[in-house]
Amino acid sequence: MVDLLGRLSNQASPPVDHLSPDDQPVRQVVGADRTVHRGRRARRLTKGQIEGLIAQYQAGAPIESLMSDFDITRQTLFQHVKRSGIAKRTDVSRWTDAQLQEATNLYLGGASLSSVGRQFGIGATTVWNRLRAAGVTLKPRPGSQESTPAT
Repeated sequence: MVDLLGRLSNQASPPVDHLSPDDQPVRQVVGADRTVHRGRRARRLTKGQIEGLIAQYQAGAPIESLMSDFDITRQTLFQHVKRSGIAKRTDVSRWTDAQLQEATNLYLGGASLSSVGRQFGIGATTVWNRLRAAGVTLKPRPGSQESTPAT
């Protein structure tokens, strides 16, 4: 009896083996606004939901918005895109020639990638990718091997 009480008392955390997948502890994904449930089965979309997802994707809806609206991961979203046979959107094609020229002028005029991104409502990495894909010569990042003088 004492041995049994000793094993059941002062437990650091309650056992979770007996909990259903929906009651399992939740772990936060770093850098995302969503949580992932351990042991949770992947959400299956109906044919109508998939058609809606693809239509919104083709209309240019932001990826993060689609992921949130349909409660799916990025990987699942792009699997549906691939299965539908449509081409994956490319970032460069989403800028007009005038926007690309404006971003290039801002950047070559001394603006940081972050400030150019703020002007267009996108992140610095996206600006970097779009400028690089368009053939713009990019400045080395501060602190990189290329930007430090040789000793």
